[in-house]
Amino acid sequence: MRVESRAGATTVGTTTVGTTPMGATPVIVQARMTSSRFPGKVLHPVGGRPLLSFLTESLSHCRNAGPIVIACSAEASDDPIADYCEISGLRCHRGPLHDVMARFLTAAEALGAAQFVRVCGDSPLLDHRLIDRAIALFWRHAPDLVTNLHPRTFPAGQSVEVVSLGAFRAAVADATAPEDREHVTRFFYRRAERFEIVNFTAERDWSAHRMAVDEPGDLARFTTQLGSLPGPHWTIPLAARIGGLPGGRAA
Repeated sequence: MRVESRAGATTVGTTTVGTTPMGATPVIVQARMTSSRFPGKVLHPVGGRPLLSFLTESLSHCRNAGPIVIACSAEASDDPIADYCEISGLRCHRGPLHDVMARFLTAAEALGAAQFVRVCGDSPLLDHRLIDRAIALFWRHAPDLVTNLHPRTFPAGQSVEVVSLGAFRAAVADATAPEDREHVTRFFYRRAERFEIVNFTAERDWSAHRMAVDEPGDLARFTTQLGSLPGPHWTIPLAARIGGLPGGRAA
């Protein structure tokens, strides 16, 4: 495993590998309505708009990412997500509810990209700059996985992974534990000796902060964080957001 500090971050131009240009790296958003802790959270209304829309708004400002795809299940319970995507002009890919690895594999293969970004739908304040940074590192090092979770130094709700499709196919073929199939990249971390993993870190350890909406109690925190920003959430860099949180300290 390699670790990239903040100082090692870079911006890559229009590098092309094979037939897939850097800008074509798709972002696959994991979403479902049947969360055990907060059912329906991804479409929960906040300020007259669904929670998921805050995330997709931020993703639309990525410089180096390609299409945004919402990956939900084929179960009737996720029909509202598919309906929202249709109304909003978002791509939607549907697959197994619990075998999320298989859902992601078919989504990535349908897009025809050699790699993809994975983010979670419960991350409405995700800083799109982290995705650009992760994609740049992927093109610099060509690993199996770029992540900021191994170890985590960013807040919950700021998790980003870029996965090689070839490595992901191998992981899907070998992963048999239900926990691995449900948690898309768990197999990579559990069998880290098999994979080339590049981890990038925050300016300082911000892992104690929460910016995800995982349960109903997180909504109040989200609305407070959103309301404290001096402009649209996607225009404010993460360090500035952290500086405004209780106990936060910007770089």
